[in-house]
Amino acid sequence: MSRLEKHLEKERKQKLFLIIFLIIFFIIFFFTYGIQIIIDASIFISKLTSKNRPVETNQSSTQYGLLDIENIPMATNSSTIEIKGSVFNLEKIVGYLNDKKVIEKEVKNKSSFSLTIDSLNEGDNKFYLEGFDDQGRLIKKTQKYNIFYKKEKPKIEIEEPQDKSQTHKDRIIVKGKTEPETIIKINDLPVVVDVLGNFEAEVALSEGENKIKITASDIAGNTAEKIITVSYQKED
Repeated sequence: MSRLEKHLEKERKQKLFLIIFLIIFFIIFFFTYGIQIIIDASIFISKLTSKNRPVETNQSSTQYGLLDIENIPMATNSSTIEIKGSVFNLEKIVGYLNDKKVIEKEVKNKSSFSLTIDSLNEGDNKFYLEGFDDQGRLIKKTQKYNIFYKKEKPKIEIEEPQDKSQTHKDRIIVKGKTEPETIIKINDLPVVVDVLGNFEAEVALSEGENKIKITASDIAGNTAEKIITVSYQKED
């Protein structure tokens, strides 16, 4: 190897050692100070940007409230009913009967409520509640509930047998008519009522006078009763 080649080889080794040294130095510097510098820079930038950011509050423009009707009759025989339910985070509730405001009640700091509603119309009625916050804003609204009001007792028409009739048979058929969706019992035993209100049932008789009791009850809680007498005498 000539002197020139030896000199060039020596310079290459020196450059290589220098490059390796610089790489090692930057690696040590980065892991010693670089990460902390990056963290500090990030914190500084975050503080600068947060100054221009609007302050967020915990208050929400939409308030949460609970309003639930837990006890309301589907049908009644009285024009006055009582409604119970639960409430949360509301100032007052307003009740509407057939789309007309009928009651208003303060419910602040309460978890339940009880309302007395009167002046129901005969037949179908619609009722619902609205809940308001302390600023008068509507927060919650219940579904519409249907309340059927009927004050008249169900009708009972006995077609056969006739009252105070006599027979030589130990069994008879009792036939009659009532209103649809009415429950009929003969001598306290339930009887099938068809969609037109017709009913019939076989009744066993004892020798002598028999009292046959027919009772009717509707979904509103109205009841009616009829008693017929049938005498049974065996043939000689």
